Order: sequence, then C-alpha cells, then structure tokens
Amino acid sequence: MSIPKVLNKFYQRYVPDDLRRIKSGLSKATTFGWEAGKRCAKINNKNLATDIYSRGKSIARNLDLPKEDFMPAIGIVLGTAFIPMIGGSVIGYFLGRGTRKITKILSKITKF
Repeated sequence: MSIPKVLNKFYQRYVPDDLRRIKSGLSKATTFGWEAGKRCAKINNKNLATDIYSRGKSIARNLDLPKEDFMPAIGIVLGTAFIPMIGGSVIGYFLGRGTRKITKILSKITKF
C-alpha cells in the first residue's frame, strides 16, 4: 500500500468530520478571498497597507462558518499562524473546541 493511501486512510478514520469541514471552508475562503481582494486592490490602485486590508476583508466576507464552529476556526488559524510546527492547526482546533465547551458551561452556570 502506498504512503498517500495510508495517510488518507488514517486521516479519514481519526480526524473528526467537523475539523475537516472547517479546514476546507477556511482554505476555500482564504483562496477565493485573497484573489478577490487582490483584484479589488489592483482596480483601485491601493498601496501595500490597504491592499492587505482589502484582501483580509475579502477573506472575512467569503468565510461562511456556523456559529458553533467559530471558536475552533479561530483556534485553527492561531494554531497555524503562531505555532509553526506540524499539527499546530489540530492543536489549535482542540483548544478552540475546549474553549467553546467551557464558555457553554459557564453561560449555563451564570444564568441560574
């Protein structure tokens, strides 16, 4: 059995479905948003700072995540950007997921 088939089998079996869904959504939004922001900045002759701003704004517009996936998505982005190691996005996902669960528990406790 080839290595990509083994890795794909492992990925399909052990990686949660919502993690795969969030990562594909972030990837699509980033790719499309970056290109759309680039086109917009080129049309309007923006400088470097406003070019990066328009690209980021376009990425945020194209991001379509359910409310419950917001914290894990932030964890994935921060894990990928600030933890430059293999598996940083997975670690960030689980931290975001844990944060989401903790905030749900705290909100139930404080409501009485």
